[in-house]
Amino acid sequence: SGWFVHRAAELAPALFYLVGGIGFWRHPELIQGRFRFSFLLSILIGFLCQALYMPFSQVVFDGWFDFAHALKLLSYLLVFTGLLVSMHDVFLLADGSLRDLAEANRELNQENSNRLAAESELQELNASLEVKVARRTADSEERAADLLEFSEKLKESERRMSAILANAIYGIITIDEAGKVESMNTAAEEMFGYEE
Repeated sequence: SGWFVHRAAELAPALFYLVGGIGFWRHPELIQGRFRFSFLLSILIGFLCQALYMPFSQVVFDGWFDFAHALKLLSYLLVFTGLLVSMHDVFLLADGSLRDLAEANRELNQENSNRLAAESELQELNASLEVKVARRTADSEERAADLLEFSEKLKESERRMSAILANAIYGIITIDEAGKVESMNTAAEEMFGYEE
């Protein structure tokens, strides 16, 4: 009882608080958010409680003892409050994330609806284009057949005309608008003594 420090065993928790405070000081990234401030205050108050008040208490429930326990309760309350605030922050973050996710989902659904509508319109345009191409192809094939038939008729007509002109007993001469001779049959060549 001649000791100045009456409860030396209370210095052991103070040492643990000191080690915890040093660890927090060296690695502050281990505790994130607003809990960090509450944790730091709790460590500081716990260290002060265990290092400055509890060792000097002479008997249970004296002034030093009661004050140290009040500080200890404050330290616990700070940790509890810090945890509640951190949980609240996490819930707000999760709620915000859910809202962001719901909004992103709505935008994705709208984009998907727009894409489906565009695909449907593209399919309709493609079908319409295929019908037009088929019609034009059929028209082109019909025109080609008509032109081929006309060409064959023209060739047949030219062969007949050539045969008629070649075998006619009368001389036949064709001229253009300027009066220039374009052709003459064999009878006309013999009549005028012209040779090609």
